[in-house]
Amino acid sequence: MAETTVALLTCDICGKPASTSITFRLNGQNRVTDLCDSHLQMFTKNSRVPRRGRRAAATLTDLGLQVQAAPRRGRPRKSASPSVARRTRRAAAASA
Repeated sequence: MAETTVALLTCDICGKPASTSITFRLNGQNRVTDLCDSHLQMFTKNSRVPRRGRRAAATLTDLGLQVQAAPRRGRPRKSASPSVARRTRRAAAASA
């Protein structure tokens, strides 16, 4: 004989039947909670849609502090003009 199991979600706040399960991040961890319609409305009332990309970090200059720029990371930029590169190579060859 076959058995049927019905999973009934209940609101994690008040215990009424839940209409939605939501997933959110808190302190770097994913959390899931089941909410009824009234608590879902309370939860989403002051929420916002996230923007694409990374958040702009607050800089120390915004706080009024002087900061020396960090050196550029990654591959060095190409020289501004070929003549500068030629002069640099000639000077290096002459000193060698």
